[in-house]
Amino acid sequence: MAGAVRRRRGLLGLALLALTTLGCGRFLGPLLAPGAATPEEAVRRTVNASPEIAATFRVWGRRQSPHGVVVLYTTRRPAEDQTAPMEMFQYSLVEWKWGGWWPVSGGGFGSSEPASPEVLVDYGTSRGNLTIIFGRVLAPEVSAVEATFDNDQTLRDDAADNVFALIAPAGTAPCELRVLGAEEQVLRRFDLGPAPAPGKESLMLPNSCDGAPVGPTQSPA
Repeated sequence: MAGAVRRRRGLLGLALLALTTLGCGRFLGPLLAPGAATPEEAVRRTVNASPEIAATFRVWGRRQSPHGVVVLYTTRRPAEDQTAPMEMFQYSLVEWKWGGWWPVSGGGFGSSEPASPEVLVDYGTSRGNLTIIFGRVLAPEVSAVEATFDNDQTLRDDAADNVFALIAPAGTAPCELRVLGAEEQVLRRFDLGPAPAPGKESLMLPNSCDGAPVGPTQSPA
Protein backbone atom coordinates (compact mmCIF):
# COMPACT_ATOMS: atom_id res chain seq x y z
CA MET A 1 0.00 0.00 0.00
CA ALA A 2 2.82 2.41 0.89
CA GLY A 3 4.39 1.74 -2.49
CA ALA A 4 1.11 2.58 -4.22
CA VAL A 5 0.88 5.91 -2.39
CA ARG A 6 4.42 6.84 -3.35
CA ARG A 7 3.70 5.91 -6.96
CA ARG A 8 0.61 8.18 -7.09
CA ARG A 9 2.64 11.08 -5.70
CA GLY A 10 5.30 10.51 -8.33
CA LEU A 11 2.70 10.48 -11.09
CA LEU A 12 1.18 13.73 -9.74
CA GLY A 13 4.59 15.37 -9.83
CA LEU A 14 5.10 14.28 -13.44
CA ALA A 15 1.65 15.57 -14.37
CA LEU A 16 2.37 19.01 -12.84
CA LEU A 17 5.70 19.14 -14.68
CA ALA A 18 3.99 18.24 -17.96
CA LEU A 19 1.35 20.96 -17.52
CA THR A 20 4.00 23.58 -16.86
CA THR A 21 6.08 22.45 -19.83
CA LEU A 22 3.05 22.58 -22.12
CA GLY A 23 2.42 26.25 -21.30
CA CYS A 24 -0.24 25.71 -18.64
CA GLY A 25 1.88 27.23 -15.90
CA ARG A 26 -0.35 30.33 -15.78
CA PHE A 27 -3.09 28.19 -14.23
CA LEU A 28 -0.67 27.06 -11.54
CA GLY A 29 0.74 30.53 -10.80
CA PRO A 30 -0.94 30.84 -7.38
CA LEU A 31 0.66 27.51 -6.42
CA LEU A 32 4.14 28.39 -7.68
CA ALA A 33 4.54 32.10 -6.71
CA PRO A 34 3.18 34.09 -3.76
CA GLY A 35 0.89 37.06 -4.18
CA ALA A 36 2.07 40.57 -3.34
CA ALA A 37 1.99 41.84 0.23
CA THR A 38 0.21 45.10 -0.75
CA PRO A 39 -2.00 46.24 -3.65
CA GLU A 40 0.68 48.74 -4.68
CA GLU A 41 3.34 46.05 -4.87
CA ALA A 42 1.04 43.87 -6.99
CA VAL A 43 0.75 46.72 -9.50
CA ARG A 44 4.46 47.47 -9.40
CA ARG A 45 5.18 43.90 -10.50
CA THR A 46 3.21 44.49 -13.71
CA VAL A 47 5.50 47.34 -14.81
CA ASN A 48 8.82 45.83 -13.73
CA ALA A 49 9.30 44.17 -17.13
CA SER A 50 10.66 47.48 -18.45
CA PRO A 51 13.30 49.03 -16.18
CA GLU A 52 12.91 52.46 -17.82
CA ILE A 53 9.16 52.54 -17.21
CA ALA A 54 9.41 50.91 -13.77
CA ALA A 55 11.69 53.75 -12.63
CA THR A 56 8.87 56.25 -13.28
CA PHE A 57 6.18 54.25 -11.44
CA ARG A 58 4.29 56.45 -8.95
CA VAL A 59 1.19 55.61 -6.93
CA TRP A 60 -1.21 58.55 -6.46
CA GLY A 61 -3.94 56.90 -4.44
CA ARG A 62 -6.21 53.93 -3.91
CA ARG A 63 -9.95 53.42 -3.64
CA GLN A 64 -11.99 50.55 -2.22
CA SER A 65 -14.39 48.68 -4.47
CA PRO A 66 -16.72 45.73 -3.89
CA HIS A 67 -14.24 43.58 -5.81
CA GLY A 68 -11.01 44.71 -4.16
CA VAL A 69 -8.79 47.79 -4.30
CA VAL A 70 -8.33 50.19 -7.21
CA VAL A 71 -4.79 51.58 -7.37
CA LEU A 72 -4.30 54.84 -9.30
CA TYR A 73 -0.81 55.41 -10.66
CA THR A 74 1.31 56.96 -13.40
CA THR A 75 4.22 55.81 -15.53
CA ARG A 76 6.17 57.58 -18.24
CA ARG A 77 7.15 56.04 -21.53
CA PRO A 78 10.50 57.16 -22.97
CA ALA A 79 10.60 59.54 -25.91
CA GLU A 80 10.74 57.99 -29.35
CA ASP A 81 11.70 59.64 -32.66
CA GLN A 82 12.25 63.01 -30.97
CA THR A 83 8.69 63.11 -29.59
CA ALA A 84 7.95 64.10 -26.00
CA PRO A 85 7.70 61.34 -23.37
CA MET A 86 4.16 60.13 -22.82
CA GLU A 87 2.80 60.04 -19.28
CA MET A 88 0.23 57.32 -18.68
CA PHE A 89 -2.40 57.70 -15.96
CA GLN A 90 -3.71 54.24 -15.11
CA TYR A 91 -5.80 52.22 -12.73
CA SER A 92 -5.48 48.60 -11.70
CA LEU A 93 -8.12 46.55 -9.89
CA VAL A 94 -6.33 44.31 -7.39
CA GLU A 95 -7.96 41.43 -5.49
CA TRP A 96 -6.90 39.49 -2.40
CA LYS A 97 -6.85 35.77 -3.13
CA TRP A 98 -4.58 32.79 -2.67
CA GLY A 99 -2.90 34.51 0.27
CA GLY A 100 -1.82 37.68 -1.55
CA TRP A 101 -2.78 40.60 -3.81
CA TRP A 102 -3.21 39.96 -7.53
CA PRO A 103 -4.04 42.42 -10.37
CA VAL A 104 -7.24 41.49 -12.17
CA SER A 105 -7.90 44.24 -14.70
CA GLY A 106 -6.93 47.79 -15.51
CA GLY A 107 -6.80 50.58 -18.04
CA GLY A 108 -5.41 54.01 -18.66
CA PHE A 109 -4.92 56.99 -20.92
CA GLY A 110 -1.88 58.99 -21.94
CA SER A 111 -0.75 62.46 -22.93
CA SER A 112 2.51 63.84 -24.28
CA GLU A 113 1.49 67.50 -23.99
CA PRO A 114 0.99 69.64 -20.86
CA ALA A 115 -2.63 70.47 -20.09
CA SER A 116 -3.84 73.99 -20.79
CA PRO A 117 -4.91 76.16 -17.79
CA GLU A 118 -8.56 75.77 -18.81
CA VAL A 119 -8.48 72.00 -18.27
CA LEU A 120 -9.77 71.18 -14.78
CA VAL A 121 -9.57 67.39 -14.83
CA ASP A 122 -8.14 64.66 -17.01
CA TYR A 123 -10.20 61.46 -17.03
CA GLY A 124 -10.99 58.18 -18.72
CA THR A 125 -13.75 55.59 -18.53
CA SER A 126 -13.62 51.81 -18.61
CA ARG A 127 -16.28 49.10 -18.59
CA GLY A 128 -15.59 45.44 -17.87
CA ASN A 129 -15.85 43.56 -14.60
CA LEU A 130 -16.62 47.00 -13.18
CA THR A 131 -17.57 50.39 -14.60
CA ILE A 132 -15.13 53.12 -13.59
CA ILE A 133 -14.53 56.80 -14.26
CA PHE A 134 -10.99 57.61 -13.16
CA GLY A 135 -8.64 60.54 -13.48
CA ARG A 136 -6.81 63.35 -11.78
CA VAL A 137 -7.50 66.93 -10.76
CA LEU A 138 -5.42 69.57 -12.57
CA ALA A 139 -6.77 72.80 -11.03
CA PRO A 140 -6.81 73.96 -7.37
CA GLU A 141 -10.38 75.25 -7.58
CA VAL A 142 -11.73 71.70 -7.96
CA SER A 143 -12.96 70.25 -4.65
CA ALA A 144 -14.79 67.12 -5.82
CA VAL A 145 -16.13 65.20 -8.79
CA GLU A 146 -19.36 63.28 -9.05
CA ALA A 147 -21.06 61.19 -11.69
CA THR A 148 -24.43 59.69 -12.45
CA PHE A 149 -24.95 56.27 -14.01
CA ASP A 150 -27.82 54.65 -15.86
CA ASN A 151 -28.88 52.70 -12.74
CA ASP A 152 -29.87 56.03 -11.10
CA GLN A 153 -26.77 55.90 -8.90
CA THR A 154 -24.78 59.05 -8.13
CA LEU A 155 -21.21 58.64 -6.90
CA ARG A 156 -18.84 61.27 -5.50
CA ASP A 157 -15.11 61.47 -4.85
CA ASP A 158 -13.64 64.42 -2.92
CA ALA A 159 -10.31 63.92 -4.71
CA ALA A 160 -8.31 64.84 -1.59
CA ASP A 161 -5.17 63.34 -3.15
CA ASN A 162 -5.83 65.01 -6.54
CA VAL A 163 -7.07 61.78 -8.11
CA PHE A 164 -10.50 60.20 -8.27
CA ALA A 165 -12.22 56.95 -9.12
CA LEU A 166 -15.99 56.51 -9.33
CA ILE A 167 -16.71 52.79 -9.34
CA ALA A 168 -20.09 51.35 -10.35
CA PRO A 169 -21.23 47.74 -10.82
CA ALA A 170 -20.43 45.89 -14.03
CA GLY A 171 -23.05 46.36 -16.72
CA THR A 172 -23.86 49.97 -15.79
CA ALA A 173 -23.07 52.90 -18.08
CA PRO A 174 -21.80 56.35 -17.08
CA CYS A 175 -24.12 59.21 -18.01
CA GLU A 176 -22.60 62.44 -16.76
CA LEU A 177 -19.48 63.64 -14.94
CA ARG A 178 -19.56 66.91 -12.97
CA VAL A 179 -16.59 68.84 -11.62
CA LEU A 180 -17.45 70.76 -8.44
CA GLY A 181 -15.96 73.78 -6.70
CA ALA A 182 -15.67 74.67 -3.04
CA GLU A 183 -19.26 75.95 -2.92
CA GLU A 184 -20.60 72.83 -4.64
CA GLN A 185 -21.05 74.82 -7.84
CA VAL A 186 -20.66 72.95 -11.12
CA LEU A 187 -17.43 74.10 -12.73
CA ARG A 188 -17.60 71.75 -15.69
CA ARG A 189 -20.02 69.13 -16.96
CA PHE A 190 -19.26 66.21 -19.29
CA ASP A 191 -21.94 64.20 -21.08
CA LEU A 192 -20.80 60.58 -21.07
CA GLY A 193 -23.92 59.05 -22.64
CA PRO A 194 -23.74 57.32 -26.02
CA ALA A 195 -23.31 59.70 -28.93
CA PRO A 196 -25.81 59.50 -31.82
CA ALA A 197 -24.58 57.98 -35.04
CA PRO A 198 -23.75 60.59 -37.73
CA GLY A 199 -26.84 61.45 -39.76
CA LYS A 200 -29.06 59.23 -37.59
CA GLU A 201 -30.22 61.71 -34.93
CA SER A 202 -33.89 61.45 -35.88
CA LEU A 203 -33.76 57.66 -35.67
CA MET A 204 -32.12 57.43 -32.24
CA LEU A 205 -34.08 55.55 -29.62
CA PRO A 206 -33.93 56.76 -25.98
CA ASN A 207 -30.66 55.58 -24.47
CA SER A 208 -30.20 54.14 -21.01
CA CYS A 209 -29.10 57.52 -19.63
CA ASP A 210 -32.27 59.41 -20.63
CA GLY A 211 -34.00 58.76 -17.31
CA ALA A 212 -30.97 59.15 -15.05
CA PRO A 213 -30.73 62.17 -12.76
CA VAL A 214 -28.23 64.75 -13.96
CA GLY A 215 -27.87 66.87 -10.82
CA PRO A 216 -27.93 70.67 -10.59
CA THR A 217 -28.41 72.78 -13.71
CA GLN A 218 -25.94 75.49 -12.72
CA SER A 219 -23.85 76.93 -15.50
CA PRO A 220 -20.11 76.43 -15.38
CA ALA A 221 -18.28 79.07 -13.39
